[in-house]
Amino acid sequence: MRTCPACGKQTAKDDRFCSGCGTPLVPEGPKDVLDDLIRDYQKELTDKPDDASILYNLGLTLERKGRPDDALAALRRVHEIEPQFGDVQDVIQRIERRKQNQERASAPGENKCRDD
Repeated sequence: MRTCPACGKQTAKDDRFCSGCGTPLVPEGPKDVLDDLIRDYQKELTDKPDDASILYNLGLTLERKGRPDDALAALRRVHEIEPQFGDVQDVIQRIERRKQNQERASAPGENKCRDD
């Protein structure tokens, strides 16, 4: 068993998504890889702070790591720099929806299941 980083629900070790809030669950091994990627992207941003591609990849990696607020900050910056960048608006909306579902899942007495 392991714990969902977003809502705290206990999940099976092989679950890919939390059954309580829908957060993608990162397998145990790749966490170090994700941390390395995050550091690399942040380092690249010191030289190129307005590089939409780096910010976008950082945002996706932060989302995968289970850090939706940080992911949204990076992706919103992408949208400010280059509003038509790929699917950035769709990704922002997906993360916001997932956060809302997580908040509902953790609220006492609320329906914990929702299909999105």
